[in-house]
Amino acid sequence: MIRLFITLVIINQSLPQTQTLNVLFIIIDDLRPALGCYGYDNVITPNIDQLASRSVKFTHAYVQQALCGPSRTSLLTSRRPDTTRLYDFYSYWRDAAGNFSTLPQHFKNHGYHTVSVGKVFHPGKCSGSDDDYPYSWSVEPYHPSTQKYKMAKVCPGPGGKLYMNIVCPVNVSAQPEGTLPDIQSADYAVQFLKNKTLSKDKKPFFLAVGYHKPHIPLKYPEGFLDLYPMSEIHLAPDPSLPPNLPTVAWNPWADLRRRDDVQRLNISFPYGPVPKHFQRLMRQSYYASTTYMDTLVGRLLSSLDENGFSNNTIVTFVGDHGWSLGEHQEWSKFSNFEVAVRVPMLVYVPGMTSSKKGRGKTFPYINPFNLRPGTAKERQNIKNKIHAKNGGQIFTHEINAANQNNRIHVKLNKVHTSLHHRQRLRRRNCRSWNEKEIFGKRNSLMNLILKRSANNSSLEYYFMENSNKKHRHLRHKQCEKLKGTDRTVLPSRSKGNRKNEKKILRSGSVSGKIPARTTEKYLRYTFDKDNELHGTKFANSNFVSDESGDSGSNDDNNRIVRTDAGYSTDAFVELVDLFPTISELAGLGVPPLCPPDSLKVDLCTEGISFVPVLKNVTKFTADGGYSKPFHWKRASFSQYPRPSDLPQENSDQPHLKNIKIMGYTMRTENYRYTEWISFDPFRFQRNWSSVHARELYLHNSDPLEDNNVAGDQSYKSLVVELSALLRLGWRGALPDIY
Repeated sequence: MIRLFITLVIINQSLPQTQTLNVLFIIIDDLRPALGCYGYDNVITPNIDQLASRSVKFTHAYVQQALCGPSRTSLLTSRRPDTTRLYDFYSYWRDAAGNFSTLPQHFKNHGYHTVSVGKVFHPGKCSGSDDDYPYSWSVEPYHPSTQKYKMAKVCPGPGGKLYMNIVCPVNVSAQPEGTLPDIQSADYAVQFLKNKTLSKDKKPFFLAVGYHKPHIPLKYPEGFLDLYPMSEIHLAPDPSLPPNLPTVAWNPWADLRRRDDVQRLNISFPYGPVPKHFQRLMRQSYYASTTYMDTLVGRLLSSLDENGFSNNTIVTFVGDHGWSLGEHQEWSKFSNFEVAVRVPMLVYVPGMTSSKKGRGKTFPYINPFNLRPGTAKERQNIKNKIHAKNGGQIFTHEINAANQNNRIHVKLNKVHTSLHHRQRLRRRNCRSWNEKEIFGKRNSLMNLILKRSANNSSLEYYFMENSNKKHRHLRHKQCEKLKGTDRTVLPSRSKGNRKNEKKILRSGSVSGKIPARTTEKYLRYTFDKDNELHGTKFANSNFVSDESGDSGSNDDNNRIVRTDAGYSTDAFVELVDLFPTISELAGLGVPPLCPPDSLKVDLCTEGISFVPVLKNVTKFTADGGYSKPFHWKRASFSQYPRPSDLPQENSDQPHLKNIKIMGYTMRTENYRYTEWISFDPFRFQRNWSSVHARELYLHNSDPLEDNNVAGDQSYKSLVVELSALLRLGWRGALPDIY
């Protein structure tokens, strides 16, 4: 207890508390991490990327259930679904579980003016039919009037008729009321910020804005299709049904099947598959919808600048759950797969994640239609110019190297602030990320180091920025073992080291010196392939995307990258952690950890504040070095209900009374382990002795979760061990301090 008190005091003293901070809470419907800042170079999201460049980006953020209502209720109450007792859309937690305080309610009780715009709570019965007003909000929540056309026939189709399609690019002026829901929400939120500037009421605000897209129907202004030529749209990397997938784990995407354009395909139930041409159409529209949403996020963020709020407002950006785009032959959410439960999360704290002050804009609006030449390569070149204009951006080149059964996923992060210098370096050294040669003449050296590292446990790259900012040096040295981990650093291209390369290649040794004049910035990323399960260190796996990105190496869950593109960490965080985190950042009281039975406790959390992670990450440059490892959360936990072992019409969204099975899943650094067990929906009781199916995915060798090895006898002892950890639950994965 004394250790905890001292830690919290130190953290609070170091947070930027010179003034009361406002909060802008942005939540996006059905958003997987298909964003430029997450490595998807083919997806154009310049405004979100710009936010990431001022923020801490979390590459391992997970939801508690991949369904809108339960996920949002869990996030906003900081209670997990088994506590809110909401697994569908048809009960209100204050009636069905307990009078739990919410995140906006906590701020309202501390004197904030709280406002809800768009889809924040899931509307309807699960939020009291009034978005929890007036408990959570100072004024009645705003919902766009055109959202009522979600299930209407407004999509142009064959014969000039209108249909209720899933793929729905539209002429906005021809739509009912001449607009779209998210445009209305953006207009309302921007107007609120303008009015707040002029208002005599100087209360701090908590503004929550929820955008619907890219939720289905994929309805968006048709011009965004121009950014995504069909010739550049590819299928998922694993578009087939996994052979060892338990039937209970399958979701038959019934929400898509109700749409007119999908019904015309006459797809068999429950597995399909969807015809390839229509898979590409859906993927194309998902990306176009995402870019459309990015423009609205950009409008909102630029309004912070225009109204003087960017330097005193915390900004959080998060998805409510992921979405399958053909992986495993699946579509939509409704599952425990990584692609369904992993979401993007960005946290911007002025003075902490970004030191920008005084003149100049923090979030200038970037128009994606300035980025629309015909090919992906041309678009990326324009995107690079935008990043250069806004202070530099991260460039990620990925190398996949295999040594027998061990796979190393490497990221090389190049930072350049001058477009001319960037293009010059790219011509001289860098090729596209998926080419075999990464550094031209240095390829032989790279292969040597990769080969050596495949037999060791990690690679580490240090990128150093010269004080005159005209050169970037890539250094190397042979490092001693640090906590049992070998570290290797690559060499610079200085004239002396060019000669050393030949010596290195001949001798097989790696050595070098760091000149005193290049000591300003160290950009660090380490790659471990140790598979640890016990203790406080887990060796996180690699994510491999179907596109040019969405990968995140997860070797140590407090490891970071810092560049001019912002901070990035692969620490495990969950959506239930946002409530205590935002509260602490704003200087409010942080809810205590919930007791095991918390139904009668109004204010507590089943997450933990990740302010220690933010501090550890941002301390990286403040202290002139890199952050120190510290103990953090060991795993994340999600769940999903099913009505039966076999897929049926209501498998995706069973009502509470029909739930017979609950799938509990745990994601550690190396594994995803799931047990589907019997569940009593009337007593809310789990029966761990009645296991219907198990899933085990080895993320080091199977990052896409295609090969379930739970039934393999060679993993029997591992299954027993993971099963014990899963049953301990989220409390068993907390840092030791708890």
